[in-house]
Amino acid sequence: MSYAELGLMTGVADPMLNFPPDTVFAPFSVIRNISSQPITVVPNLYWMSGSVPQTAKLTAMTVPPFSTQALNMAALLPQAGLANYNGSVNLVLDVTGSALPGGLLLASGSVDSKNTYVFQVTPEGIKESIAKDLSYWSTANGNDTMVTLWNPADEDQDFAFKLFYSGGHYSFPIHLPARATQMFNISEIIHGAGPDSEGNVIPVGTSEGSAELSGPLGENQYILVSMDAGIYNQQKATCGPPCKTCQGAVDSWITDNPFATPLGTNHQLTFTIQNHSGTQINDTTFAGWNSSDTSVATVATGLVQPVAAGAVSIAAEDDYYPVYDTICSQFGITCPFETGVLGDGDGTVQVPTSLAGPSSSKTTYTGQELKDCYQRSMDPPVPAYYGYEECESYTVLDQNKDQIKQTGIAFDESLKITDTNVNPAPTFNNGSGSTDSDYIVKDMLSLGSATAPPPTGSYVLVKQTWTLHSSGATVRVNCLDFEATDVTVKDITSTPGATCSRN
Repeated sequence: MSYAELGLMTGVADPMLNFPPDTVFAPFSVIRNISSQPITVVPNLYWMSGSVPQTAKLTAMTVPPFSTQALNMAALLPQAGLANYNGSVNLVLDVTGSALPGGLLLASGSVDSKNTYVFQVTPEGIKESIAKDLSYWSTANGNDTMVTLWNPADEDQDFAFKLFYSGGHYSFPIHLPARATQMFNISEIIHGAGPDSEGNVIPVGTSEGSAELSGPLGENQYILVSMDAGIYNQQKATCGPPCKTCQGAVDSWITDNPFATPLGTNHQLTFTIQNHSGTQINDTTFAGWNSSDTSVATVATGLVQPVAAGAVSIAAEDDYYPVYDTICSQFGITCPFETGVLGDGDGTVQVPTSLAGPSSSKTTYTGQELKDCYQRSMDPPVPAYYGYEECESYTVLDQNKDQIKQTGIAFDESLKITDTNVNPAPTFNNGSGSTDSDYIVKDMLSLGSATAPPPTGSYVLVKQTWTLHSSGATVRVNCLDFEATDVTVKDITSTPGATCSRN
């Protein structure tokens, strides 16, 4: 692991900071090994010579168990050729040992020769992250906030430093070459910047807020950067680091949960991550997906592919997505300290087992020609006839008696007269039906003749059997009693062996 201690001041103070002319700083760094195993530390110094990044690898040291060592910065700086250097340096500690990461405590900063000014620096583990936040900055009452950024990557990077304040925000672009450091005061941004890429300007009088450092594509873009900040006041001789937070997930879930998908129809799930800022990220493509029972359903990139009827649990996990954390109170001093988010959802692969209903409307004989009561275009067309009809609609239920919301589920209908005294004797043709865009199966039952008046007699008893077209399984049996002046459903049963008889 590597830890960065940024912006350690050495030599005469930078005039930008407005310290008294005779202010001279010296850096300090202290290591505490709280483990029972030795830890090896290799110090590295990074600094800027004009606009060119410079680096020096120094002599390794071993920190015994349960011991504290202060790095001799007065000796380390000359090793890097910085004996008379005035400015700031970054101290990066490459650390190895079996006790990591929890076995190490670090403290660092800069203090002037008169012990008047102390700039504390918060060591931070070098680790890829998404956005990093400053909880507070101030330029009021003699304060200013100094920010130090260092690019530890081998390639150039672009960032967006966004100030948040009452009533708005302002985005400041930053380009950092490989290994380069940039220091700036927030007062510089407030007083010297024109409109940002969105046309925002910082209102006059703005003096406090929060800030976020992110990639140019947004806060969920992965970046590799170290950041430190301090709110300082030369007049009061005070300086303190604002709390830094590591942007990341506070919640994650799968949509839909629960879900149902008919056999033969794929179902797309979505994995969503919510950051601490409130933004939501669709992580469906990047997450790993798995099924609790691949004999029921498989899943890839959130697409559930049913295999057989049954219950299944689908899970999504992104091992690398950062979890939100507060660096200033975090023992491990890495951003992020923890990664990995997950979500799961329970689902059902549905198969049709029954038809629920019916809901119906009836038409008795009016002397007028009957037409299809659903106003459907029939092929072949419904012949003209006179008599009685009933329109029925069914919903399709699965093995758990839940509705299946799928179009085009096909059923076959057979009609058989079991008893009648109507003259002339009626005939019935077998038919079919399927779920429409409302997931409903519609059926029309009628008793009539080609000419008026309709047939006479007391009743016609018909057994109506619905079967699933794909398998031939019986899903409903109706006993239909066509009375002389009405059409009614006398008895309803789902028993395949049901018989229809007139009581």
